[in-house]
Amino acid sequence: MGLHARELHHSPLVAVRDMRCRPETLACSCEECSSRHVLVLPRRGAFVLHADGRRAVVDTNRATIFNAGQPRRVSHLDIGGDDCTALAFSDELIDEAAAGAGVAADRRQKRPFPALTAPLGPDTALKSQIFFADLNRGGASALTVEERAVDLLRQVFAAIPRAANASSANPEAGRSRARHTAVAAQEWIAARPFENWSLGDLARDVGSSPYHLLRLFRAETGSTIHQYRMQLRLAAAARAILEGCDDLTVLALDLGFSSHSHFTDAFRRRFGMAPSSLRRHGSRAERARPRKNSTAGLRPIR
Repeated sequence: MGLHARELHHSPLVAVRDMRCRPETLACSCEECSSRHVLVLPRRGAFVLHADGRRAVVDTNRATIFNAGQPRRVSHLDIGGDDCTALAFSDELIDEAAAGAGVAADRRQKRPFPALTAPLGPDTALKSQIFFADLNRGGASALTVEERAVDLLRQVFAAIPRAANASSANPEAGRSRARHTAVAAQEWIAARPFENWSLGDLARDVGSSPYHLLRLFRAETGSTIHQYRMQLRLAAAARAILEGCDDLTVLALDLGFSSHSHFTDAFRRRFGMAPSSLRRHGSRAERARPRKNSTAGLRPIR
């Protein structure tokens, strides 16, 4: 697996890395563990996390924490891989964040993150994209980076009880046919968020009826299928704008929106601002960073 990392910030409190994976195959990776608790925020693409006999989709709608010492495998939905921001925090800070959010950590196994993933609300999703864009251009003070990193951690932990409670309502959820179908639908959507497919296409490919799938998907993710795809498209739009995209009409059409106005309305409803407002932020960042967002300067992980 072609995994590259570039360190953007390092301190005793938090280390931040730009992680980019370009897999050679879509097969599951070898088992791996992290030595520290790491918050992973995807900026582009998606991957499937396999841990504790379950699997979960991690995309721009959701975050995960790799618990230190917890075995896991990763597989991808597309050979294009993913780009993520990885934040490794001190044990003390993680424990305080978990306690502050009222999350019941598994103290025996030292796993403060009880769910495989947690949903990202619109504020957290946009903040994570802006956080990386600002850090990538350089110049931010250590205090600013750490304060914003801790704020992202707090918001992700605040979303854990909803995710964990949804699973605990059915102890067999991780092995049930219902959850398997919902996760398969997430994988299918994450692999083709910019295509204009129908509910019938999706239901047929995951082996479910449209009516049954709508119910299962909402119970598992907390959103409708339309909302889920829309959030993936809008996260991609925010990233492109922060990277300096100038033509919003072309961007809207490339992402599957019917028009510039449709895109603008959806963006404003999701993030509370027009795309042009975020573009002004992105333009400032683009002037201070390299033109091409490539893997140049990244360090391969083997």
